[in-house]
Amino acid sequence: METYIPKIKIFLVAAGESKRMGSPKQLLPWNNKTLIEHQIDNLSKLGFEIDVVLGANAELIKNKIKNKNVHIVINEDWKNGMGSSISSAANQIENRIESYDGILITLVDQPLITPEYFHDMLKSFQTGKRNIVVSQSESGVKGAPVIFDVFYADELRNLNGEKGAKPILEKNKENIVLMHPNALLADMDTPEQYNYLLTRANHQS
Repeated sequence: METYIPKIKIFLVAAGESKRMGSPKQLLPWNNKTLIEHQIDNLSKLGFEIDVVLGANAELIKNKIKNKNVHIVINEDWKNGMGSSISSAANQIENRIESYDGILITLVDQPLITPEYFHDMLKSFQTGKRNIVVSQSESGVKGAPVIFDVFYADELRNLNGEKGAKPILEKNKENIVLMHPNALLADMDTPEQYNYLLTRANHQS
């Protein structure tokens, strides 16, 4: 019997203002391209459709990725936080007729996450089981990258606010499958964090 390969939708959330960075982090240099191009190229290796959620500086960023094979979702309410960006993408995919089994949500400012880690997440996801495959940091924080079973689509469509999808995690702890990417989960909000992660990435390549 052939192994069933789940159909996954990918949301790359890249709508933030990058206030602490001082310039759009989506366009920072990373491996001879911009950070957002790096993330799109990594996600493309999974072979699924990608929705890129933009908000602040949308036109500037959109111009940089116009030749990428992605759907661009503009979140006009990006100031309302991560939840509104997830909701924007979740509502967009409902307008398309194809079915899917789950939604992978990942963030533009976690540049050390590898295609191999995403593949490990997919291996841990079981369709039809109401799974939520969640990444846990070394300090115990649970969050993105995360895969939600399609069962949670309605809740994702109705999200808003800074907490993102955390309220769904809190209500469904019994369905969580934990992943431990350890140092790969590092994100970047300041120039110092960016330079540190870039140095680490260059040493690993």
